[in-house]
Amino acid sequence: MNEINLNSEVAILGERFKCTEIVKYTYTESSYTEYTLKSLTDDKVKWLEIEDEEAYLYEGIDQKKFDTFKAQFSFGKTYSGISKVKSFSGNADVDLGEVVSFVEFYSSDEENVVSMETWENGEIEYSLGKCVNINNISVYESYNKPDSTHSKKRPLPIIAIVACIAIASVIMVSCFNTRKNCGQSNCSPSNPAWCCTNTTKCRVTHDDCNSIKKSKSIRSGSSGFRRFSGGGLSFGK
Repeated sequence: MNEINLNSEVAILGERFKCTEIVKYTYTESSYTEYTLKSLTDDKVKWLEIEDEEAYLYEGIDQKKFDTFKAQFSFGKTYSGISKVKSFSGNADVDLGEVVSFVEFYSSDEENVVSMETWENGEIEYSLGKCVNINNISVYESYNKPDSTHSKKRPLPIIAIVACIAIASVIMVSCFNTRKNCGQSNCSPSNPAWCCTNTTKCRVTHDDCNSIKKSKSIRSGSSGFRRFSGGGLSFGK
């Protein structure tokens, strides 16, 4: 039998299921794994329990039915113990380290079993199981394997990010150069720069075009002298 993974498709006794949850338990003597299986035919839920090479397929029952089968299996083997959750996958309603006690009553041929599980919070679950030959369990498909189509599409977000960074860089450089050019001009009606054309306020500093003063927003960042419309010289950084 191939490994059953979360979302694997499984066929048991002529019925096909999808694995929706996986819980691994440990107890004094050994460990076992319980797979929650959802029927692909009618959405009914069953549980496949595998320990070593033994497997039982369970379905939920009520207490009355449990008591009936318990009486029928009174001459068979009885087993009880305490299990602890070792790990889980999917939306299993368990916690790591959570403890559950169980008691099982087997038919004389051990082909059938009824189980009662009591959780720490007091919740009790009853189930009826049927022995399944592990070689008759078929795993057809595992949905969590990488999808080649999705893999091919994965680089696209990276390309988009690189493109956005490039565009942003061009815009930043353009803005920087625009401010730099405006700052290097007298920026007055007699000697108009783009930032003072057809306006009385500088488009960068919003100051009067005839009396623009030194502003951090239009510094070029280079060393040297910068001449302003008010006359005189001022050191730039």
